Amino acid sequence: MRVPEIRAVAVIGAGQMGAGIAQVCAAAGIRVILLDASRERASAGKASIEKQLKRVVDKGKLTADTASTWLARIEPHEPGSYAEADLAIEAVEQ
Repeated sequence: MRVPEIRAVAVIGAGQMGAGIAQVCAAAGIRVILLDASRERASAGKASIEKQLKRVVDKGKLTADTASTWLARIEPHEPGSYAEADLAIEAVEQ
C-alpha cells in the first residue's frame, strides 16, 4: 500500500498544543491551515508560534530566514476552511 503525499494539514485548534503541531508540520515543509473558533484566534495562535520561534532565533538555534520560511507555511483561516487539507488534526482545548 502506498501512502499519498501530504502537502497540506489542517490543524483544528490554535492553542498551545495546536500551535506546536502547526510549528512541527511547517518545519517539515508542510503547508498548515490553522483553524480555531474564529480567524482572530487562529491568528493569535500563529502569533504565539512567531514569538516562540523568535526566542529560538535569539538563542542562535535557528536562523531568521528559516523561521520566516516556517511561518510563511502557516495560514490562519476561518473555522471550517479545510477542504484543501490532505490531513486534519484536531487539537481543541477545553
